[in-house]
Amino acid sequence: MLQASFDTLTQSTSSSRLLSKVKALQSAHTAQGHQLTQALSRVQDLTGQLAEQEAGYSNEISGLKHLVSMMEEREQQAKEIADNVEHEWATVGEKAERREATLREQVEKEKKEERLETEKRSKQLEAVLGKMGRGAACPT
Repeated sequence: MLQASFDTLTQSTSSSRLLSKVKALQSAHTAQGHQLTQALSRVQDLTGQLAEQEAGYSNEISGLKHLVSMMEEREQQAKEIADNVEHEWATVGEKAERREATLREQVEKEKKEERLETEKRSKQLEAVLGKMGRGAACPT
């Protein structure tokens, strides 16, 4: 009987230890479950933040692409304007040269006409003076 009591007591102690271990394992399991829940919540928060950052970066990249496109377009427009101004300036220069040449020709023509007119008058005056010198009457 003593042996039976001893066996019962040993079994009771083993059961008590086993129960204690089970309770400890359950407590650890509960704590780890709580930590896992917190970790999952943190992962979800970080995933949301990452998605927001990616959306922000995507918007920023889109805006920068649009800005670059506008700048390239303005650069092209500025180049076209500069080319047009240079072309117009060259055209104006050519027109000015042609106008200057035309005016020089007109001036030379007028000088020639004036010289001929002056020579004609000079001859007329010489003729009048010659007639006067010979005693002819001056036509008035």
